Amino acid sequence: MQADDLIDRYVHDVTRRLPWSMRADVASELRSLLAEHEDKDTAAPADVVDRLIHFGAPAEVAARYHAPSSIIDPLDSRRFGQFVAAALLMVVVLHLSLGGTSAAGAAAVDTHEPSLFWDAIAPIVGVLTMAFWLLGVARRRLARRPFDPRRLAAVRDLDAASRLGAASAAVLGALGALTLAMPDRLLALVTGGRATPDALAAFTYDPVFWTARAPWVMVCLALGIALLIWTAIRGRWDATSRRVELGLHLATSLVLLGAMQAGPIFTALPTDRAAKFAIALIVAFALLDAWWKWDRLQARRPLSS
Repeated sequence: MQADDLIDRYVHDVTRRLPWSMRADVASELRSLLAEHEDKDTAAPADVVDRLIHFGAPAEVAARYHAPSSIIDPLDSRRFGQFVAAALLMVVVLHLSLGGTSAAGAAAVDTHEPSLFWDAIAPIVGVLTMAFWLLGVARRRLARRPFDPRRLAAVRDLDAASRLGAASAAVLGALGALTLAMPDRLLALVTGGRATPDALAAFTYDPVFWTARAPWVMVCLALGIALLIWTAIRGRWDATSRRVELGLHLATSLVLLGAMQAGPIFTALPTDRAAKFAIALIVAFALLDAWWKWDRLQARRPLSS
């Protein structure tokens, strides 16, 4: 095989991996580079082979000129994995909440569990894939704009806490705890005492839940409100408060899961199912938030010397 034939094959194998608009220019540049130290008319094929090996495999050389766009940008791959894992967690927790506590309901769900699982998770993964692909496309288009340092985002103080935000969250948490403590009384208050007996009965707690599991839920809520008040006073987070918040998220999630699976929450079945569905959403988001906070806490650990 002649030296010029080797070079032609090499250039063709590189350029066939590139977009059509780039092939002619890259082919011309490659031939010029390969001809700098070799005369293809007089060079021995063995010398050309050594030079081509030193220059790099065609796939590697093509990647230097044009990196093909992936469906999920490497920059987003970790976050995409987190969102997929969150979707899996959401489906599992919702499955637990909707499975019911009766043997008939559990059997009905378990019979088609694989189908239900994939029917739920496949569209979510598809939507996430499309969303992250569009995010990558938008980022690449924005990268083509002329660089202006004045557009750079300000450096955020990640330990700064919004006093107003923390105080508002504490107030909302207190209102939520009050609603959980006496839902029937609040319903009567909101309706001006015109609520029907059936409506009031629908918001009556199961006696076992109210005496055995509700106190643990209220303790977790009270600790969370106390942490928000402390954060509103200080105006900053530190490593200790971050760990306390993380621990509270996990503890509250476990307590809510236990309360949901141990038995009925309300005596009325429709209210009980709605409450368990809401708890499942809260637990899923709380676990996801705890995971992200733990990941960020680990990323900010100082490197060992």
